[in-house]
Amino acid sequence: MPGKSALAVPVKENKEVIGLLVAVRISDGPFTTANQRLLEAIYDYASVSLIQQRKLRSLDNQLHTR
Repeated sequence: MPGKSALAVPVKENKEVIGLLVAVRISDGPFTTANQRLLEAIYDYASVSLIQQRKLRSLDNQLHTR
């Protein structure tokens, strides 16, 4: 089922885009302010998670190359 509207937000670490968070509405109508606030909270969690994953992967690589 195709979406009626979408909201895409780049996930950045410093100024580098490391991911993209996309939300699609199936029903008609724009995203409400409450929807946007919820998506901002999800974005914050996703951003922290991706940054932590990158840091852990880097640390793991450093430990395996020693």
